[in-house]
Amino acid sequence: MRMMFLLAVCFAFIGLCISPASAQSRDDMLAQRELGRMASCLANRRGNDAKALYSDSYGQSEFDRLMGELVLGTEGCFPSGTMKLDPVAISGALAEALILKEGESRLTLLSMSVLGEAPPAPTTQDAVALCIVRGAPHLAAKLLETGVATSKQQEAITALQPVLGHCIAQSDDAGGLQFSEYGFRSIVAIAAYRQIIAHESNADA
Repeated sequence: MRMMFLLAVCFAFIGLCISPASAQSRDDMLAQRELGRMASCLANRRGNDAKALYSDSYGQSEFDRLMGELVLGTEGCFPSGTMKLDPVAISGALAEALILKEGESRLTLLSMSVLGEAPPAPTTQDAVALCIVRGAPHLAAKLLETGVATSKQQEAITALQPVLGHCIAQSDDAGGLQFSEYGFRSIVAIAAYRQIIAHESNADA
């Protein structure tokens, strides 16, 4: 299998905007759902390796590289041939799959995890996403409980927009964010999982 692992290009700091799912093609929506299936396979086969990746404070380029190696080094989860995978999308889908493996509800996991310290935020994007998760864990959990590219997902993202605006205002260099609904879901999932495993690590210390 030859796979092209794209660098993150989903997030352009040129204005606060979340594009609605209606702006996406049907093929995009089907691809997002299929990505979730592939991520579940990856979580089941390489769960410990994936968890370790989210546990460390890598910079974005290093995280993307290591995620690419994890994907390319796992057989049977991705179709043969050439694929283009956005690292933020696969990282978010994998984070969601790993959260499910924790065995508790998303609301319980996030509500408990935010009682502890926040994990490091190596990038502005990470800082904004962690602010969202820690500031409104119940709304973040509700988003991750929705189906991909559904009206429920749109409603959950709408409920989180005031929190997003607040978190961007707290950052000196965030400016604005522009991304798809799936991109927003992805950064929330990544931050949520990093917060959960940071809480687990502190509890075990």
